[in-house]
Amino acid sequence: MHIILAVTLVHDTTIKQSRSPAEIEAITRHWSHGASLLNHAISQPVNTVARSTRDAMWACAGLLGCLAFSTVDAECVEQSWPLKAHGQHDLDWLNMCAGKTIIFKVSDPLRDDSLFLPVRQEMAHFLSFRSDLSVPELHQMKTLPGQLIELCEATDAKLSNETSADTCCCRGPLSLLAQLMPLECNQDSYVLFLGFFRTLGAGFKDLLVLKDPVALLLLLFWYSKARKFDTWWLRNRANLEYRAIMRYLVERHRSGDDGRIIDLVRHVQESSDE
Repeated sequence: MHIILAVTLVHDTTIKQSRSPAEIEAITRHWSHGASLLNHAISQPVNTVARSTRDAMWACAGLLGCLAFSTVDAECVEQSWPLKAHGQHDLDWLNMCAGKTIIFKVSDPLRDDSLFLPVRQEMAHFLSFRSDLSVPELHQMKTLPGQLIELCEATDAKLSNETSADTCCCRGPLSLLAQLMPLECNQDSYVLFLGFFRTLGAGFKDLLVLKDPVALLLLLFWYSKARKFDTWWLRNRANLEYRAIMRYLVERHRSGDDGRIIDLVRHVQESSDE
């Protein structure tokens, strides 16, 4: 109930394009209380959690994702990440995406007695997308520019050398992206596009925090598709950060040694304008 109230308030203030101090206080209070109740439910032994509570947990996870994504402090591109100065709460919305993976395991919305049983087929389709496509498979699909695949392969190889481990921060998101690019992001498919974030591990988020150009390019490609789904909770962040990432990459890498970065920015812009 608290999460629904928070979403309703955010939706209303988004439509009004203004938010009073009292509304901000109410949003914060309901959001905090709802998240606290959800954390309490997650901490309980799974076999003691009622069916209705498990369904509520998964519903809350989806609504919290909408809240996190829709809450944007920036009013223009210049104030948007990654153009703006470093902030403590940059990319906090990605933490919510990681939390949903944990809640999915606990709530198990695919179980036979789940309230979400009618959409089990769609959810299974969402989970069927591979996050481990090989480089030859990625090239064979021809849904992403070869230059992007090469840059991701080089970044993962560099990270593996630096950590003496098989680090593949870019392979998961690159694999999902290759399968998403032929699709249009709309009411029927947006859940599949949100699945992109289940592949973003801690290593990839670290790259985004560092404003690594390859990680930014992957997110830019995703935004180029997702921003066409014109819904209230996605619209503002998608459009602002899409343009901010593009401008950041052009400004930082216009005279760089690797011209592939600018080529890929132009590719995204041309494809998105079609």
